[in-house]
Amino acid sequence: MTCELVLRAAHQSLGKLVKEYLEALDGISDEDLNTWLPGAVSNGGGEMNTFAAMSVHVIGAGSWMLFHQVFGEEVARDREAEFHATATRQEIDDLFATMLSRLADHIESDADLDLYSLPPTIRETVPDWTRAAWLFHAIDHTALHLGHAQIQRQLWLAERNMGQR
Repeated sequence: MTCELVLRAAHQSLGKLVKEYLEALDGISDEDLNTWLPGAVSNGGGEMNTFAAMSVHVIGAGSWMLFHQVFGEEVARDREAEFHATATRQEIDDLFATMLSRLADHIESDADLDLYSLPPTIRETVPDWTRAAWLFHAIDHTALHLGHAQIQRQLWLAERNMGQR
């Protein structure tokens, strides 16, 4: 299998995950995207993030993995700031669209990329990860947080319905 086919498959997979992620945000106001947290946060449930912060994190992490670790671009990232970020639904849609568009552009221009080579930044925890491993991690990380967004949406809906009784 050529690297181009792997990259195109990754783009398709990420496109599906992004579509489902955005569906999990459907109907949630910009205010709730940026302020609502599950009631469990105040009941000892641990630290949780707003929908907007989680979205910005997914995009920030995905962009770093794809464009830095896979394609070798310098990518400025402030991981901690992602968890305090705010964004409107339109901004989230636009950021995801930009990430997917940039990936498509890279596939066109870098189709012969050696996915089996090491990335620009070697992480101590995964020193042998190739660019391919980082590509797959961008997908699994997005899928992980899609699940979080879907569960958080269920909690949001349940708490809204309890408040209407």
